[in-house]
Amino acid sequence: MLTPLSSLLLVASALSGAATAPKAQPAELEEPLLEVAHELFEGLVERWQRAMQDSRLPGMSVVCVLDDEIVLLAGFGERDVERHLPVTPDTPFYIASATKPFVALILCALAGEDAVDLDAPVQKYLPRFALADARASEQVSVRQLLCHAPGINSAPIVLLDAYTGEITEDRFYHFLGQVEPLGEVSYSNVHFTLAGRVIEAVTGRSWRDELEYRLFEPLGMRSTTGYADDMYSRDNVALPSVRVERKYVSSPVRKTDRTMHAAGGLGTSARDVGQWLRLNLNLGSVDGKRVCAEELVQEMQTLHSPVPGDGGVFDEKGFGLGWQISEYEGGVQVLQHGGGYVGSSSLISFMPEIGAGVGVLVNTDVDGGSLCRTVTADLFDRILGVERSDMMLGLVQSALRPRPAPREASATLAAQDLSLAPAAYAGTYVSEHLGTFVVEHSQDGFSAQLGQLRLALEPRDKDAFRATSLNGPEAEGFFELKDGVVLASVLDVFNTTQRFVRQD
Repeated sequence: MLTPLSSLLLVASALSGAATAPKAQPAELEEPLLEVAHELFEGLVERWQRAMQDSRLPGMSVVCVLDDEIVLLAGFGERDVERHLPVTPDTPFYIASATKPFVALILCALAGEDAVDLDAPVQKYLPRFALADARASEQVSVRQLLCHAPGINSAPIVLLDAYTGEITEDRFYHFLGQVEPLGEVSYSNVHFTLAGRVIEAVTGRSWRDELEYRLFEPLGMRSTTGYADDMYSRDNVALPSVRVERKYVSSPVRKTDRTMHAAGGLGTSARDVGQWLRLNLNLGSVDGKRVCAEELVQEMQTLHSPVPGDGGVFDEKGFGLGWQISEYEGGVQVLQHGGGYVGSSSLISFMPEIGAGVGVLVNTDVDGGSLCRTVTADLFDRILGVERSDMMLGLVQSALRPRPAPREASATLAAQDLSLAPAAYAGTYVSEHLGTFVVEHSQDGFSAQLGQLRLALEPRDKDAFRATSLNGPEAEGFFELKDGVVLASVLDVFNTTQRFVRQD
């Protein structure tokens, strides 16, 4: 059941009287700002509601900032598709990779206090930092991490960090040591899981506690946290959801504290995103509270790592520190970062020269990312006075087009697929570098768990299987047998093959 139109909150208390004009007035904005807000956004809320109803999308929260005021704050749809509970502006959503600019800001704040030298080698703060290329290991700087310049990536680290929760420092540095850096700009979570470790090395606090201390608490961002277990224990929280055929159900994959990392480990609400947008538009301060030196926030918003543009509505130009930098209609610069994970999508964007920012949070993944981009473009078009109805209609149709249901196991692994009795395969298997793989058997068939990631097992060949998770990682594997005993299982997952030895 969708929240009625009356749930739209236009924040009037802070907008009474005349407002200062934005830095630029591409849409001929007039005062008072509250009336302009009504005029600018007329029809959009109804449009979004119709789109969500037609597509049966679960929940969405939206915030828009203009000239240092929150002028639109809205909740739509359901935060919990099973209990049919409504989204509010204070409902926290998991924002995935939209976490990265938060981490970058904290490192810049530390640089402003001379606690971190952004141009120093990462090894100065992380002595264990070592890549397959020794020379590159010595040269990669903290600044380069924040603008994705080195091209350091590791699928096993991402698996352990983001899905199984079985990351340890030894495993992290083991797989890092196998990485041949690209030596060119390439987006990667690993750059920011390293950045989080730099924060911890210089402060003695976890990266998420440092964000709480330096940012969330001073700005009154009460819904924002790096602790998933805390966030999901709250009643007013958006639960991740995935589509099975035409129905959305609660996602079987959900973040825990063990899978929240510095490249994608925050939950926040639309109201708090409004504060975050104001901070960045005001170059590091909100309501007289300065979090980071102005010149360092300007560095965050400066292009450091150019990439070829794609010519899209948001024409990507490259990376600042933490932010992706794009050009919008007429060459207006947009700084933004989105996030996506099983059951969650987000997009946080702002135009410094216009003084405008937008945040969109959605509690589903595949269609959710398209909805985030569409709603963001809708708002920027209104603010800029751009007529793009046909193109935007196409984007909406693309976002809402029916898609195939997520692939589920076609058949569970069964006795005829195995050389031994099914019960002989159940047990715990351990890999030094990828953790635990637990195989369970019941009257309903086989299931498994790789760390915290639940998997269904379907047959592939004799004693071989495919492990699947709804909208999440998949793997192929087989069991090793000798003299009628299951000795081990071998998994090929996220571009790494590991042997898990039977423990019981």
